[in-house]
Formats: sequence, C-alpha cells, structure tokens
Amino acid sequence: QKSSADVSRADPTEPEAVHRGRGDEHDRHTRRHGQQQRLHEHNHTRSDAGPSADSANSSVEFETIVAQISRLNEVEDWMIPTLRENTREVTEYVERKIEQVPPEDKPQAWHIMNLIVQSDVGPDFAPRFAPHLPKLAARYMYITSSTKTWYMKLLRGWWEAKIFPQQTLLDIRRELQEAMQQKKEKEGSHGGQERAHQSHAPEEAATGLRSKPSIAGLLQK
Repeated sequence: QKSSADVSRADPTEPEAVHRGRGDEHDRHTRRHGQQQRLHEHNHTRSDAGPSADSANSSVEFETIVAQISRLNEVEDWMIPTLRENTREVTEYVERKIEQVPPEDKPQAWHIMNLIVQSDVGPDFAPRFAPHLPKLAARYMYITSSTKTWYMKLLRGWWEAKIFPQQTLLDIRRELQEAMQQKKEKEGSHGGQERAHQSHAPEEAATGLRSKPSIAGLLQK
C-alpha cells in the first residue's frame, strides 16, 4: 500500500494505472541506463560549451532540467548539481510556472515543485519555497471537485514527510480558508450558481482533510 508521500508524487496528468512501474526490475534497469546516458550527454554538452558559456547557458540549462523533471516524473542524479548551483533561480522559475500556466495545468506545475522538494535536493529548496507557499497556494491551488483529492494528497504528503515546517502548512490552511470565504462572498453577490458550486471545493477539501486522522495535527490550531 502506498503512503501519502508516494501518492503525492504521482503524476496528476496520468491515471494511476499507467504511472511508471517503479517496482518492475526491467523498468528500473531501463531507467538507470537512461539516467547514465542523459548524464553523459549533459556533461559532454557542458564541456563543449566551455567555461565562458556557463553563465549565459545557466538559465537555459535549469529550465531544460525542470522540463525533464516534468517529463520523467522524477529528479535524477545527473540533475542535482545544476539544481543546487541555481537554487534561487529554479525556485523563482517554478513559482512563475505555478502562477502563469493555465488553470488546467496548475496541478502539473505544483507536481514539479513537489518532485523537487521530495528529492535529494529537497533540503536545499524547501526553505526557499516555504515563505511564499501559503500565498501561492491560496492564489494558485485551483481546488475544484476534480482536483480536490489530488491536492489533499499533496498536502498530506508534505505533512507526513515533514517537507515544510508545521507553521507553513497551518498558514496554507488559513490562506486557503480565507480565499474560499472571499470566493463565496464574491460569487454569492453575483449569484453565479455554477461558480458558487466550485467555490465550495476548498471548503470540502478542508472538511475532508479535517476528517483524516493521519493529518489531524496539521489542522489543529
């Protein structure tokens, strides 16, 4: 049985039945071979570019790596040096993606951040994401009836794995509740029934989270 942290690492764009089979030995061997090949190509490209090109190419390099994280659904070993060399830039880049992508792509953008903070570079990145996380969640976690379960698993995974400080997660809860209340008031004044239905989703998510014993501590004041 998967833990909440494992589930929260699942790609939100794919059915769970077709997630990459990490338990299959052939798949593991293929992944290891692919990682070694990508590491070789990455190092070869960097050496060919020369030291003078390092600064100019750094942003392109880490943006490419973020795209690879999304495609591969994991942070591979060969990515770690570049991620650590560009911690601030990568953090800001991922935050901008969360802010700027269309609503239907928000879960995947959050998923990229989650893969980073749950990887070996997580201790480098979590303190950088944490100060902005509550406001970012309130504005860009578009919790609807179709995304509610996934976001609940994401937050529960952070809580159980102690990815972020408890206060950060409590602040996320508070910000989400305030955002939900503001939506209810705004949409209530406009009488939009369809939008009003969606505005209840954060409240339903909070209620669902509150009922989960495994994260009771997260929701206690």
